[in-house]
Amino acid sequence: MIVCQYCGMEMRWITHTHLRTHGLTLAEYREAFGETCPKSLKAQFVHYGLANGTFTHGLSHTRAYRAWRNMQSRCTDPMNPGYPSHGAQGIKVCESWQRFEQFFTDMGECPPGLSIERSDNSKDYEPSNCRWATRLDQTLNRSVTIWLTYKGETMCAKDWERRIKVIPHSRFMHLVHSISIEEIIETYAPDLAA
Repeated sequence: MIVCQYCGMEMRWITHTHLRTHGLTLAEYREAFGETCPKSLKAQFVHYGLANGTFTHGLSHTRAYRAWRNMQSRCTDPMNPGYPSHGAQGIKVCESWQRFEQFFTDMGECPPGLSIERSDNSKDYEPSNCRWATRLDQTLNRSVTIWLTYKGETMCAKDWERRIKVIPHSRFMHLVHSISIEEIIETYAPDLAA
C-alpha cells in the first residue's frame, strides 16, 4: 500500500480525487513532496504496474472517462464504427484533451442521461465546442436535420409533423421537399394558420 504523504492514509495509489480532499492538485502534491514520488512509493508503483512513477486520476470508472475514451477512439481508431464520421472526416480531439485530467477539469462528470456533443459538428472536440447533451439534443444537431420556420417559430420537420398531426410521415416529408411550410400548414392545418 502507498501512504499519502499529506494525511498518512494508506491506499493502492494516490489519485486526483484523493488529493482534491486535501485541496491539492497533483502538481501541488509533487511540489510539496518531491517532483516524482518518494523512493518508498516507487516500489509500490512498480508493484501496481505504474513503474514510471506517475499517478493515476482514479476516475476510470466514471461516465466522463468512458465518454473521453470513446471520443478519442472515434477520432483515432479506424476500427471504431464512428471513425468514418469523425476521424476520417478530419475531426480531432484538441491537444489539451489528450489527457483525461484536463478533459475532466473542463467538462466535469457526465450527468446521467447525457453524453458529449459538439455544438458545431464541423469543428473538433475542444472546450469551446463541447457540452453534455441529451440524445434528443444531439439528434437535432445533425447535418441532416431539416429546420422549418413558420410565423417566426422554428422547429425541426419532425416537430412540425407532430403539430400538424394529419399527414402520414412519408407524405409530410415529400411535401417538405416540394412546397413551403406555409403552404403545408394552410392546406393541411388551417387552424394553425389562423
